[in-house]
Amino acid sequence: MFCILLIGQTKVFCDNEAVVLNASHLDSTLRGKHIVIANHCCHEAQAAGYAQIGHQDGKANPADVLTKLLLGSKMHVLLWQ
Repeated sequence: MFCILLIGQTKVFCDNEAVVLNASHLDSTLRGKHIVIANHCCHEAQAAGYAQIGHQDGKANPADVLTKLLLGSKMHVLLWQ
């Protein structure tokens, strides 16, 4: 799609268990057209072997450094783990 060569699967981690379950199971029912379309893209990527979706505990999620205001000690732990 973007002409970028990827070797192996892209690992996508999420700290919301409901999102991981909906993205992993084909029989999940969702409301909202935009959510259904995004979920379908996740299913296709997993089926083709391009992506692997997994759960990441919220206390150890390094993406929180970029998206939330954290105390210095927690930010230090997430950056240097």
